[in-house]
Amino acid sequence: FVIRRRHKARLQELERRRGIESERARIAQDLHDDLGAGLTEIGLTSELVQDASLLPDEVRTYAGEISTRARELVSALDEIVWAVNPRNDSAPAVAAYFSQFVQRMLKPLGIGCRLDIQRDLAALPLNAEQRHHLFLAFKEAVTNIARHARATEVRLAIHARDQVLTVELEDNGRGFDPGASTAGADGLNNMRERLRRLDGTCVITSEPGRGATLCFRLPLAGERGMP
Repeated sequence: FVIRRRHKARLQELERRRGIESERARIAQDLHDDLGAGLTEIGLTSELVQDASLLPDEVRTYAGEISTRARELVSALDEIVWAVNPRNDSAPAVAAYFSQFVQRMLKPLGIGCRLDIQRDLAALPLNAEQRHHLFLAFKEAVTNIARHARATEVRLAIHARDQVLTVELEDNGRGFDPGASTAGADGLNNMRERLRRLDGTCVITSEPGRGATLCFRLPLAGERGMP
């Protein structure tokens, strides 16, 4: 019995270390892909601006590109920091960040946002991996709406029941055939795959001319401190 307990404790410690190493590798990849590439692009564009032969309009164009890319990097850094901060390991923190994100993305495009967030949302825990994949799937969904839906209003609903977190996005856009090969099809597959990794589901309901509804369901453990 003592030997089994020692082996179990050792396995748990190894799993914990493997989880930490995996998370560190993911953070490093995010920093390289998002920030590294963006900073390289800003550096190259800055060198172009220093060309004395450029016309004033060209200088303004390049300066605008640098400004836009810098804002994108600030947003990307905010997403990375949010994903790794353990204070955000709960359903209410996820709901708050998703609400801010969808409004920040869509309101500048003139798309209205209605929030339907469960008031007594239980403090169900999410680990960093769950928050990371759920957010990237959610971000993909919001981006698809911004680029392809031609919607004027989006409804975001987040609630939890029976230890399952549900995130639903509904738009009043032009809709599409989920089974057809259209723009954004790869993104839909990516969302399904991310939820599958978390033992969750991604259900997409739409038809041409009738908007679209996307629903993420993610099973979670009980409240903190509960079995």
